[in-house]
Amino acid sequence: MKIICVGDRVGRGVYRVHSRFSRAANFLRGEELASLVSEEVGRGPVNIVFAGDELPAGDDLEIGGRHLKVGGSSFSLAEAEVYDSRWTPGAVDRETLEINLAALEEYLREKAPPESLVFLLDPGRGEAGDSSFRGRLEARARSAAENLFRPEADLVAGCRRFRGLGSGLTPAGDDFVAGVLAALGVLERLDDNDRSELKGEIAAAVRCENPLSNSFISLAASGRFFERLKNLLDALSAADPAEVRRRAGELLAFGASSGSDLASGLVLTWKNLSVA
Repeated sequence: MKIICVGDRVGRGVYRVHSRFSRAANFLRGEELASLVSEEVGRGPVNIVFAGDELPAGDDLEIGGRHLKVGGSSFSLAEAEVYDSRWTPGAVDRETLEINLAALEEYLREKAPPESLVFLLDPGRGEAGDSSFRGRLEARARSAAENLFRPEADLVAGCRRFRGLGSGLTPAGDDFVAGVLAALGVLERLDDNDRSELKGEIAAAVRCENPLSNSFISLAASGRFFERLKNLLDALSAADPAEVRRRAGELLAFGASSGSDLASGLVLTWKNLSVA
């Protein structure tokens, strides 16, 4: 096994395992996250990418300057690429963004899994009025979205209503908020209006007992994105809707519905907050 890439927000120190899956193992040091992942999962600000699909076993992770130790095995960090998680596009054109975000929304409507929050993009979709768990979740999500994007809305309070909404390793509502933060980052590139304070307030407002959600949202608030999302943002700022659809497909493959929930938050935020 060989480490091929290390995220630029991976901190040195000793971590303890939080959760483990076939292609990802998450470790915590206090509230700081580091994830060992396979090449299929890909690069991210706190990801340590191993070549192939196999990951080392072990409950303790020690990250030093030139080596990583896990499960009694040591791996070199010296030759690993450092992933730059910042999104640094060139000029962003409004008309291009409008065309590409429309292509992204169309793709989501067609391809997003039914268990995702994509129904928020389509009022006629979903199980409105159903008394099942899914129906109640959809009702809560619709109410939260209406509150988030109503005229004169308080974005911080609105995002708080999405906190922890749904189930899973990172709940759908938390992924949606990460999409809101990504959209605010796109708007910053468009109008040169620094929204760092707002994004920080949102991240603080949605903090919860889920350390993975907290890390994911905090990184998005600081403009640090995993590769699949960063690639989609790059595509949105370029003049090629076909590339948007391709990158959207890669993002939708992230988690059961996490990529779709994130993309839904991005699109819905743009549609409601973008100004001419």
